[in-house]
Amino acid sequence: SGASVSSGVVRLYNTEGAYAALKSDGSVVSINKNINNRYPANFTITSGIVKVLGGRGDIFAIDGSGALVAWETTNPFLSFSTLYPSTASLSSGVVEVYSNWGNAHLALKSDGSIVTFGGLFGGASAGDNHVGVTFNAITAGRTSWAGIDTSGGIVLINNGEPIYNPYSVSLTSGWVKIIEVNGWYFCALRNDGAVVTWRDPYASNQYAGNPSDNPYATRYPSGINMGSGSGIVNIYDLGIVGFAAITSSGQLIRWGGGSYSNNLYSGTSGTSVTSGVVDVCAALGTAVALKSDGSVFIWGRDVPTGGTAFT
Repeated sequence: SGASVSSGVVRLYNTEGAYAALKSDGSVVSINKNINNRYPANFTITSGIVKVLGGRGDIFAIDGSGALVAWETTNPFLSFSTLYPSTASLSSGVVEVYSNWGNAHLALKSDGSIVTFGGLFGGASAGDNHVGVTFNAITAGRTSWAGIDTSGGIVLINNGEPIYNPYSVSLTSGWVKIIEVNGWYFCALRNDGAVVTWRDPYASNQYAGNPSDNPYATRYPSGINMGSGSGIVNIYDLGIVGFAAITSSGQLIRWGGGSYSNNLYSGTSGTSVTSGVVDVCAALGTAVALKSDGSVFIWGRDVPTGGTAFT
């Protein structure tokens, strides 16, 4: 029922409770799903939309002027001010929205500024908008965000956790990438190969007083240089398998996934992960490292002891 999606659709989007179709004429057709899995009639934003973004519970659309439109997964409110009446300055210039696991949202504007709003856990205060700071990159955790500002510095948003930085590298310049694992832990890479890690406040609350129980420890593997000059060129989020990094020589480094990251299985005697690794990925507790010779190494919870290396 409602608006047509039989033609003109160029991209589909979804959240945990809603779907949206962006059409070639700039219109959006949304199907919302409430907690009883009933589907209200489709509704349409008729024109002007250039991008659709999904939060964990809300959907956002950005029109050609950068104005933000939002609606809930259970009620098709098309007025952003109806959903977030306390939020100003989002009527133009918005280029991206990052939603954390608590369904709080951060809008990045074309001038590099940010605005935070919403949230099941109280969202973020006005002080978390970092007025005067401009950002090149943002990533969301469970209850916080982290960004790289235009000077290359790390900025924590809605997060007072300390950054694990045993090599005492500068945190104010040179940072090129930030990732997170399952919303609990963050990791950042500097242009000289240094790596730092820190926790989302949610993780600290879960493991308060007993950090040894933490399955996604942020500490590095022992005996491996993770400071300046380490040669690390990329870092990877592997979900419950933890973090991984590769160096310019193709060495694979793994940490933070408990028993899932402590055993790299290879079915071929003498094969090595100290060189030649070019890419890493993971899904549902199993990780894969691809080497330049076409061989693949697999580790994680679904790989039996003495598992297989494929060529």
